[in-house]
Amino acid sequence: MALHPFNDEQLNYFKFAAIALNEFPRALRQTFRSMWDNSFGPRPGYQPWDDSVVVRNLFLVEEGGTTRVPVHLSFDEWDCTALFQATLYAHSFSLPASRGHYKTLGELYVKPRKLARGTFHVSVFSPRGDSAETLALAIDQLRLLRNSLCHSHSSEISKVTFDQYIQHSKDAFAALGVNSGQLDVIASLSESDFPIQRVQELLECINEENRAYSRFLEDTMSLGIETIQEEAAATRKDIAVLSQEINAAMHVVINIESITRARTGRNQPYRRLQLPDGTPGSPTTYIDQGRRPAQRTECPAELQLNALDHSTEIQMWDVILSFKKAFGVFLQYLTCKLKVLVRSHDRGSLIITIECSSLQILEGFWEDYRSGLLNNVAQEMLVRPEVLEKLDCTEIKLKTFISEEEYEEGKQIFKNSSIFQSELRTSDVIRKWPGEEASEKADTYHLLGCKQYISEDFTSALRSHQGALAIRRKLYGEEHSDTADSYQLIGCTQNELGDFTSALQSAKRALDIKGKLFGEQHPDTADCYHLLGWTQHEQHDFASALRSAQRALGIRRELFGEVQSSTAYSYHLLGWTHHELNDFSSALQCALRGLRI
Repeated sequence: MALHPFNDEQLNYFKFAAIALNEFPRALRQTFRSMWDNSFGPRPGYQPWDDSVVVRNLFLVEEGGTTRVPVHLSFDEWDCTALFQATLYAHSFSLPASRGHYKTLGELYVKPRKLARGTFHVSVFSPRGDSAETLALAIDQLRLLRNSLCHSHSSEISKVTFDQYIQHSKDAFAALGVNSGQLDVIASLSESDFPIQRVQELLECINEENRAYSRFLEDTMSLGIETIQEEAAATRKDIAVLSQEINAAMHVVINIESITRARTGRNQPYRRLQLPDGTPGSPTTYIDQGRRPAQRTECPAELQLNALDHSTEIQMWDVILSFKKAFGVFLQYLTCKLKVLVRSHDRGSLIITIECSSLQILEGFWEDYRSGLLNNVAQEMLVRPEVLEKLDCTEIKLKTFISEEEYEEGKQIFKNSSIFQSELRTSDVIRKWPGEEASEKADTYHLLGCKQYISEDFTSALRSHQGALAIRRKLYGEEHSDTADSYQLIGCTQNELGDFTSALQSAKRALDIKGKLFGEQHPDTADCYHLLGWTQHEQHDFASALRSAQRALGIRRELFGEVQSSTAYSYHLLGWTHHELNDFSSALQCALRGLRI
């Protein structure tokens, strides 16, 4: 039995919903499996993706121990939001950026494009032939298409829009190497293929996607003044990356000095080749060469007497590091006890790249090394009885090496630079960046402004946000979401400075842009109404403030219901305004509703 007859636009909506909710996850799971197998499948101690608890825990380890991906569930149960997080935003598949630090595929290839919300990539194929960029753009295209469904305020899609969505989907599938035949099948379905039960299932799936998207928004997106604290908390990390030249990078090299075989009982010293600093293979050549150390070169035969065979050493380290719990305890000792940041590690010898964020941490780490304590801890934690048994040895002696030259360079860095002047230093670095990185300049001004705002340095915050606005207007023009974000944050800051006239102009400009870009029923538009109402309240224009607050509340209730924090903030502003208008009954009702949320 079918529902009442659909018009063509409604049928298009249900057909695209079937594609986005069923075919997109299938394509993303296939892509994730391929990414994992290519990146980690061949590595010692890893395995191809089989969706087992073991392999999902390996993914969790690669993500640094925390992730928004529900790794406790089978990846067949991961929704689109989780799959985007597991691919586009996963640290596991990050790549080196121009400044040396690693970025996710989204940060590296999608973020610089600065697409306005509601638009799509013109092409998902890299103009440079970069396969990683093509992968990122194709995944992001599916994300944008999925969002178009979640953001839709109508259950109708015109034929022109539907055809565009189908073509974008097929292009993305082609770039990902996924068969798109099912897309054509669904696109050709008729009304009889959507009985009542099927339609109800699709509607419930759409509601669940909306709920998942709302949770994602709560976790990752700025909601104006209500979430600026969360955004500023992440700022410290970004500024630390920007100012990484005032972190002292060091390399801990742990060699296998000697072993005693269980069968012979004979001690076999392995004399390490002492190569001059700067020679490929010496510890100092690992400095500033990225995540992986330089490849060791072959030495003249007369120097190889008693030297540990490179392939044998790698095999021994593979065994040692296969005991992940023991190695994790050693890394925990470095990070928790010695307070250093572990950037990466590699084996054969074991080379651990660490960073010290202060002179005190650097000197404490060096003291542990010089006293032999660091080597003793490595020996105790890495050479476990089970390691000896597996390698058929009764003894393995490790020797730890840290370059004194690196230590002295680190000390000099901290003597010449003060981490406590990060805002000044960051601003100086931003001004010196070349023009082609202007979008990163704007983002950094934005982040710096958030940090200054939360520190209540509103004058500096205003300058930073105005700097971001100037760059974004030049790059993107007025009608862009990033430009609107800058206007919005400038308005918040001007409110704190008591410049309510300027704040009102900024709030109205942000609302005008976001209203045109996203329409009325959008969370960003609601944020702008909230800011406008707050500003009007500060100007004692309570009648206008009431209308703005009611509009923000109406949008948020329709989008998120009564369980989201931003809805509670709207009730708070509305109650505050009712109180000023002497409508104490309404004020009390709003206060109680906000409190319940």
